[in-house]
Amino acid sequence: MTECEGENTLNPIIRTIEDHYKSLHRAALVEYEQKKAKIYELIPDIEKLDFKIKKLGTMYNRKILTGELDAEQAKRELDARISTLIAQKQALLVAHSYPKNYLTVKYTCSSCNDTGYVTSTDINYTDNGNQNSLIQTYSSSNKCHCYKQMMIDMIYQNANINLNGITGFENFSLDFYSKKSNYQKHASELSPYEKALEIKELCQQFVGSFSSNSMNLYFCGNTGVGKTHMAKCIAIELINKGYNVLYLSAPKLFDILSTQRFNFDNNESKNLYQRIMDVNLLIIDDLGTETETASKYAQFLTLLNNREVNNAVNVCRTIISTNISQNKLLYEQYSERIASRILGDFTQLKFIGTDIRLLKLMNNK
Repeated sequence: MTECEGENTLNPIIRTIEDHYKSLHRAALVEYEQKKAKIYELIPDIEKLDFKIKKLGTMYNRKILTGELDAEQAKRELDARISTLIAQKQALLVAHSYPKNYLTVKYTCSSCNDTGYVTSTDINYTDNGNQNSLIQTYSSSNKCHCYKQMMIDMIYQNANINLNGITGFENFSLDFYSKKSNYQKHASELSPYEKALEIKELCQQFVGSFSSNSMNLYFCGNTGVGKTHMAKCIAIELINKGYNVLYLSAPKLFDILSTQRFNFDNNESKNLYQRIMDVNLLIIDDLGTETETASKYAQFLTLLNNREVNNAVNVCRTIISTNISQNKLLYEQYSERIASRILGDFTQLKFIGTDIRLLKLMNNK
């Protein structure tokens, strides 16, 4: 995935965040101006002190420009005189039962003053052959910790993923998978533990080569054996790499596809439909639980076809998770064209074992 693709993926989120910070910053300044107007009316001497502070700044700038004072000396004198005036302001506020810091802008984040960015200044001293050194100043602006957290929260919200403590592959525990194989029950010589380990390694490879491979994944198996958990682990790993992800249950997906057919003039519906077609990773959970409709097969086939076409232009992979575990059942529940498409274009990973939720419940008891 190129840097440009990553930026395009996040553009709507970045615009939303930037607008949020502009609104926050503006609201803080409006509140400050309202408080200041109130104080100026109640305590006119504070307005006079503020006027003196402004005049001092202009006066010392003039002294620097005319050479009357050098910048360092001017700064020392200005800071001292302003500190005195600020102390007088604070004394007046306290005398009128206000906190001494009442006339300060109240930002929600003191690190970035509600701009989303923290500016740092680096000063380099370079020996120029004289007693004095040449001073070079560099300023850089970096995203604040609050900006980064908001971006993370919005990316996951945009992906429709409820984390529930999941943080990636390291959170996919093999502890609940038995190391005893049962060939007759699972039709596999591998134990549930060995099978889960194999699936985890394949999914890690899927993430590692996501931009170059053409693999889709089909997770099948009984309820509660880790299919949805693994899909979310993959989603989180890819989100952290800068890809866009969308997680939808099968009933929700088919509702959206049906809505788009009858509301093609609705921009919100159209945008969501397009996102389903274009998103880097689409996760369809619980396939087979959706309502039976006459148009279901055509809608699903159109979805698979469009994503295959889009994949030629942009990374476009799909993960399907379902309790429909046997190929025969897939053909019985869906049309032959869809079943053959899934079995032909998707790598089938079958999860085996005991319902992990029941095991956790038993352990808690």
